[in-house]
Amino acid sequence: NSIHKKKPPQHPHRTTKDSRPKEQKHQKQQRHQHTVSPGQVMANEEDATLSLPEMLKRWSHQPPDYELYYPLQHILVTVPQTFPPLNAKVEPHEYFAKWKTFDEEAFADETGEELQDLLKRAVRKAKFFLHPDKRPHDLTENQTLLFDTLWDVIQDRERVYLH
Repeated sequence: NSIHKKKPPQHPHRTTKDSRPKEQKHQKQQRHQHTVSPGQVMANEEDATLSLPEMLKRWSHQPPDYELYYPLQHILVTVPQTFPPLNAKVEPHEYFAKWKTFDEEAFADETGEELQDLLKRAVRKAKFFLHPDKRPHDLTENQTLLFDTLWDVIQDRERVYLH
């Protein structure tokens, strides 16, 4: 099972109608109710007035009061929303292009031990990218704050979900 986005397979013999029982369709819809579409977290117009730490708290915590964290898989999938150009508070850097996007559907289709293994692999890849010793040395203050915050959030969620 891959955790990275890939093109959906072409199935010319399948119709677009979802043939799953109504109960399965409803369960999948419920799983995705709390998710946010790409770009929505950081590109919201009201975010223009927020500081970078406030924006990152809204990325990692659930509304309305932003006290509870999002699930680990949501955090991993939405990390690119914290990068420029979606996040205008952080200057562009070529290093952002090296991030490997995680596929939300890969997490949605797994449960139990399979989900735990998938999350462990995704966290390991994210932490490798964000590790202070692996980052470029020419980061700006905001880029460093972004990477430090992502590192801290993912480490904290890893402790809760995987240990």
